[in-house]
Amino acid sequence: MELNMLAVTYMATIVFIFLMEFVRKKDTLFDFFSWFNVIFCLSYPFPAFLLEANFNQQAIEMIYDSRTRYTSNLQTTVAILLGYLCVMVGFYAKSATKYSKYFSIQQNKDGKIILCAIGLLLFACLSIQIYGSQYGGVLVALTQTNLIRAGVVESGPLVFFKQFIFTSFFASYLLAAIVFIRKPKKFRIILLVIFAFSVVVAFVAATLSSGRIPLINYFLGFYLVSVVYRGKLSLSITIPAMIGVFLFILYGKVLFFSLTAIPKGLDAVIETFTQAIQNDTSSGGGLYTLMSNFVYPVHSLDSAFKEVYEPSLFVDWIYGFMALIPSRILDGLFGIEVPPTTSDLNSEFVLEVRTTTIPPGVLAFSIYSMSWLGLIIFCFLYGWFGRYLQSILLRYIHNIYWMPFFYVLTLQVWTDYTPTGDPRLYLINYFWFLLSSTILLLGIGKISLTKSPKYQANKSGDRI
Repeated sequence: MELNMLAVTYMATIVFIFLMEFVRKKDTLFDFFSWFNVIFCLSYPFPAFLLEANFNQQAIEMIYDSRTRYTSNLQTTVAILLGYLCVMVGFYAKSATKYSKYFSIQQNKDGKIILCAIGLLLFACLSIQIYGSQYGGVLVALTQTNLIRAGVVESGPLVFFKQFIFTSFFASYLLAAIVFIRKPKKFRIILLVIFAFSVVVAFVAATLSSGRIPLINYFLGFYLVSVVYRGKLSLSITIPAMIGVFLFILYGKVLFFSLTAIPKGLDAVIETFTQAIQNDTSSGGGLYTLMSNFVYPVHSLDSAFKEVYEPSLFVDWIYGFMALIPSRILDGLFGIEVPPTTSDLNSEFVLEVRTTTIPPGVLAFSIYSMSWLGLIIFCFLYGWFGRYLQSILLRYIHNIYWMPFFYVLTLQVWTDYTPTGDPRLYLINYFWFLLSSTILLLGIGKISLTKSPKYQANKSGDRI
C-alpha cells in the first residue's frame, strides 16, 4: 500500500525522536525528556501515522464511529512537528538550568519522613473508606468501578475524597526509599511490613479509579527509580515490563469489568474476564486497540483547526485552580460556578456531545487558547519548566535518599500534561501530588529560593 506524504512525515518524526533519544547527552540514563518522548510519540505521531496510513480501514471503523472520523490535515502535521520542537527548545534553554540554582532543598530527618509517609498512608486509607462508603462500602465500589466512571452509578457528595486516595502512591514511594535506599537497621522489618501494606493500598486506590495509567505509572515508577539511581538498563526486566504494560493497556478495561463478579468469588472473576475477552469483537487488531487509548489528542488537534470558536487565552488555568475548591463552597457561599472549559468544548467538537469528557492534549489546548502563537509560547514554557524541575531535583539525586522516587514521580506528573492538556482535569487529578509535595517540602522540610552554597555544576549545568 502506497503511503501518503503525511504518513511518511509522521513515521520520520518517530524515527527522528527515537534516534535523538540515543544520541543526545543526558544527565541520567532516563530523564524528563526521555519520558516526554515516549508519551509524545504515543499521543501524536504514532496514532496519526496509523490513521494516515490507513492499513486497516475496517479496524478503524470498528474502533471509531463517524463522529471521530479523522480528516487528513497539513496543519495538524505542522502543529505536531512545531509543538515538539518548541518543547525541545524550551527544555534545552540555558535559563532553565541557570535559575534552578536559586532553589535549594534541605535533607529531612528520618523520623519526620517516616511520620510523613505513615500519615499520608493513613489519610489515603481514610479517604478510600469515605469514598467507598457512598457506594455501600469499598468492596462494592471496587465491583462498580467501570459503572462509576461511565456515570451509570451516581456519585454522592463524598466523591471529593477521591482526590486524596492517591496519597498512598506518595507514601509508598517514601517508604520504599527508606527501606531500600536508606536501609535503617532499627525497625526495618516493621517498615518493610508497612511498605507492603502501602502497595496493597495503592493497588486498591488505582483500582477504585478504574484507570489503567495510574496503576501503570505506580509500578513502572519503581523500575524507573532503579534506572535513574543506578544508571543501568536491564533488558531482562525492560522487555517483560513493556510486554506487561502493552497487555494491560489492551485488556485493562476488561479486567476492571470482571471485578463486578468479586462477590461471587475469584473463579467468577476469572470466568467473567475470559468471556469478556472472547466476546470482545470491537478491537479489530491489537495495534489499533492500543492506538484507541492514545488517539484523542490527534482528533482534538484536528478539531481545533476545523471548528469555529473564540480563543480562550489560557483562562482555563484560572478555572483549573477554581475547580480545586469544592463546588458547595464555591457556588453555595460565593455564588461562583466554574464555566465550561476547553475540555467541554473539545468534547462537543470531537464527539458532538458533552456526556463524555475528552481532554484536548497539550497541542490542541495551545491552539484553542491562542492559535499558533499559543502553541509556540506554551510548548516552549512547558519544556522550560520541565528542565527547571529536573535541574533542581538532579542536584540532590544521590544526596537525599528519597529524591530518586520524588524525581520519577515529578517526571510522570509533568509529562502527563502532554495527553491531558486541560488544567482543570490535570490539577484535580494531581491535587494529591501537590498536597503531598507541600507537606514534604514545606511542612516537615525546608526549601529556600537562594543559591545553594553546595551547588556544583557539571558541563550540562546540572549537578548529579
